[in-house]
Amino acid sequence: MEKEKLYRKLVFYSLIGCLLPAFASIFSLPILFPLQGVEEAEQIDKDTLNWWSGSWQKVKEKSWTRASSAHPVAVKFRNQFEFSIFNKINAQNVYYHDGVFYRFSSPYQNDNVSFKGYEELDQKFAEYKKLYDTLKAHNVSMIFVMTSAKHHQYPQHLPEENLAKNTTKTNYYVIKSHFAKHELPFIDFDTYFLERQKSENYLLTAKTGVHWTRYGAAIALDSVIKTAGKLRGKSYKPLKYMTIPALDYDLLDNDLAIVSNLMFNPPSGKLADIIITNQKSKGKKLKAVVIGDSFFHCIAWTSMRKTVFDKNSPFYYYFNTEYDMAYQPHPVKPNRVKSQILNSECVIFFSSPMNMEDFGFESLEYINKLFE
Repeated sequence: MEKEKLYRKLVFYSLIGCLLPAFASIFSLPILFPLQGVEEAEQIDKDTLNWWSGSWQKVKEKSWTRASSAHPVAVKFRNQFEFSIFNKINAQNVYYHDGVFYRFSSPYQNDNVSFKGYEELDQKFAEYKKLYDTLKAHNVSMIFVMTSAKHHQYPQHLPEENLAKNTTKTNYYVIKSHFAKHELPFIDFDTYFLERQKSENYLLTAKTGVHWTRYGAAIALDSVIKTAGKLRGKSYKPLKYMTIPALDYDLLDNDLAIVSNLMFNPPSGKLADIIITNQKSKGKKLKAVVIGDSFFHCIAWTSMRKTVFDKNSPFYYYFNTEYDMAYQPHPVKPNRVKSQILNSECVIFFSSPMNMEDFGFESLEYINKLFE
């Protein structure tokens, strides 16, 4: 009998805790415990606040202690309620359409809106071609890897405002055309994944994340290493792996869903875990300088990177931070960059189609000046 009363009390107080933001919004409950270390909420007319619209949460998040148990539960409850009833996501720049999570800088972003113009893209590619020719003279190869793009892989779920009406007036199309014209090493996984996904059991681009999946990253990396081997006339250690159904709700595959801060994980589709089978085997590893966006993070955060890359293969994240093989950050230093490139066999760029508006991440002009 006592246990039954205890359970009822637990259920009652749990419901009260979850609904606390709504009660506070209606009855203007005072905050008894001041927030330490976080800016207090600005003074706003309480009559303009509404819990269901999210305005109450945005204000009170600044004044409710994050150490309290009520706050995270209440936020998750509100987020889950709005997601379940209205398909609304409260995370910044995250949008949900028909079972797929997307990240856009604005609700109306599309490839035409992001287009930088022919002249600017021509100048950017001219810098790339200049660097390619310079490094070729130093016996250093260069490869550009175009990763998959979420809005290209799942366009059927997007509203019309997120679809480009002119597919030739995009950063992706113009840059890709330049590579084809000059016949420079270029791997387009955006196009390749669209076709390969038709025959795959596991997703190559995540529905609940912004990047390619761990499985997609493994396929891409293996292809990059083989391409480098053909360019260099060498046989580099390949990436050998096996796949099993994903055992957990991994951050790399589900980052958009996780950052949405819901009470229950949304369906992610069929995902795979990667088990590397030749991690400790011998073989010549590729010595490369990698310059890339967060798509290469999906590789760098795993043991895939150490399996196929030489220990002296730095990763320049957006070319503003260097990560060594131990994943320790370093500032970008001119002499260090030049020395690393000259001692490498290959410079590899990883970039998503959405980042073509910042083609090369400002590294092209910077490195070209180092060789003048």
